[in-house]
Amino acid sequence: MSFPHLDAAGRAHMVDVTAKQPTVRTATARGFVRCSPDVITALRDGTVPK
Repeated sequence: MSFPHLDAAGRAHMVDVTAKQPTVRTATARGFVRCSPDVITALRDGTVPK
């Protein structure tokens, strides 16, 4: 498999996509943050310092 954005040494370079037709794409991301109940309370109360 080859990637047009990598040169023979594996270094990335820009690829001209001017002539490429637009493609409709969607992406879904998920995340999980684990923290203590004290942190949740502070976030809800707005008492977390910047």
